[in-house]
Amino acid sequence: MTTYFQITDTLYSITEHYPETVAVFASNGFPQMKDGAMRAQFGKMISLDAALKMKNLNQDSFISLLDTAIEAEGTSSDATLARAAARDKDGLNVVGLLPCPVRLPL
Repeated sequence: MTTYFQITDTLYSITEHYPETVAVFASNGFPQMKDGAMRAQFGKMISLDAALKMKNLNQDSFISLLDTAIEAEGTSSDATLARAAARDKDGLNVVGLLPCPVRLPL
């Protein structure tokens, strides 16, 4: 079973704790989960177990999809963000390429 959430948790609590799961819900039969207001209204009323039974989806495979989305978000890191933070400490650094205005006849 998953360590991130329980099968009895509401859809709203899952998507609030793990926003990366919104895309999984939306692409698997819950398009109302994309809209924040609809997610709050619909998601607070229904548990994950009831939602999966309502859509006739396999619990294990859907939970696996959610776990994969959560783990992918947790392990992804952008190396350029670390470099940008280090670069910001050093001050302004401008690098560019300018065309040479001198033309040599061949």
